[in-house]
Amino acid sequence: MNTKKYDNAICERVKLIRELNNLTREHLAEAMKENVFYIISVERKRHTPHFDFLVKFKNQFNLSWDWLIEGKGRMNG
Repeated sequence: MNTKKYDNAICERVKLIRELNNLTREHLAEAMKENVFYIISVERKRHTPHFDFLVKFKNQFNLSWDWLIEGKGRMNG
């Protein structure tokens, strides 16, 4: 499996959800209690989101794990 491609897809879904919810990076960082530069680095595919971030992100936006991690199934859980 190409891990980089897989990680990039997760980053793209984070950005997609932020945009679908009309949030700025600053607002998302505040809601997630993260540094805005972390959000930027995730969206630019420089960092793969850490597990704690993914758990908070999933819960914040009511996402399914399958969709968030693999891009499969329904978006909402």
